[in-house]
Amino acid sequence: MNKTDFENALKEEDRMYKTEPYNKFTRPSHYCFSNIEPKDAIRDWGLNFNLGNVVKYVVRAGKKENILDDLRKAMTYLNFEIEAIEEERTEANDNCKII
Repeated sequence: MNKTDFENALKEEDRMYKTEPYNKFTRPSHYCFSNIEPKDAIRDWGLNFNLGNVVKYVVRAGKKENILDDLRKAMTYLNFEIEAIEEERTEANDNCKII
């Protein structure tokens, strides 16, 4: 297989992936309601693990299982992120104190 064949195969695979309505592993039904999947937005926006999970759980809220469970999960990850930022700021402030 030469480079052009390989590139064409990748383009075909990408086309099939984007047009495939549902796949349990690569395109779960609870994320197939829009042209933009949460994983693509998370990557494009450069979100970290915690904020990416906030987006994921808010987007799928009401589309899988219990809406309140998803919203609580989103809130949990948002709280993790807030705690991490507060801890970083505390450590930064501690490092700036003159002894």
